[in-house]
Amino acid sequence: MRRPPEEDDARAEPVGPASRQVLAVAVVFAALGGALVRFATVEPSPGVVWAALSVVVVAAAVALFGGDAVRTALGVLER
Repeated sequence: MRRPPEEDDARAEPVGPASRQVLAVAVVFAALGGALVRFATVEPSPGVVWAALSVVVVAAAVALFGGDAVRTALGVLER
């Protein structure tokens, strides 16, 4: 059963911009660290490099701006 809003504790507070920026930086560095290990041990094809970079960019954008903003931007680009 759902509690009334006045009974909700601090968990109900939305994530602030500073928290999103910290998360975005953490995601980017984690992905880059994993990619560097992979690229250092095996010669990747250019397609793999571009795919890895695009995943990092999309993950950082979602973490920084939120999923709704990214979906809106992609919808605008499709037009």
